[in-house]
Amino acid sequence: MKPGAVRIYVLVEDHARKRGFLGQHGFSALVEVGTGRDVLRVLVDTGQDGSVVLSNASRLGLDLSKVDAIFITHGHYDHMGGLLEVLEHIGREGVLVVAHPDAFIPKFAYRNGKLISGSPRKLTPTDLEERGAIVVLSRRPVRLADNVMTTGEVKRQTDFERVEGFLKLGPDGLEEDKLLDDQAFVVDTPKGLVVITGCAHSGVVNTV
Repeated sequence: MKPGAVRIYVLVEDHARKRGFLGQHGFSALVEVGTGRDVLRVLVDTGQDGSVVLSNASRLGLDLSKVDAIFITHGHYDHMGGLLEVLEHIGREGVLVVAHPDAFIPKFAYRNGKLISGSPRKLTPTDLEERGAIVVLSRRPVRLADNVMTTGEVKRQTDFERVEGFLKLGPDGLEEDKLLDDQAFVVDTPKGLVVITGCAHSGVVNTV
């Protein structure tokens, strides 16, 4: 790949539009970036579970064992639920997992009058480290290559992009969750910035 070139393969999305692929509520994408001599491969989110990510990647002829880093946009189950299974598939030590520290705080929401969990069950940074990952938890931007980085925590500036209806487990029980863990992935290319969000709970305008 030429330096600055970008390829994006969507591996998890709500609808599968071709025979043989699987659809699932959530998101995952493999991003390949030309960095000069090498190609940086970053998996952005992992969907609800690893089976869909791995199946669709295989269908596309993609080898996820070559992934250099996994970036989690935020801590909801449909974006990081497949993390352990993907790490086990990669099967080697040294893969970076980059996320906001709040991504691992238990999350909830009220839907149709019922309290539901929004987090993968019992997932901790230690679980990832036990599978060989190097876990980087940061509120600030993390640079993965000269032209590749995360946004870090997104400053909320607009009054029309609101985060409502979400809860998290705090020191004294459930409290409002503004989803400060919501981040985006950025590649600086010769033609401009490529910005990949998960749900963009922080707001697209705030993020960009």
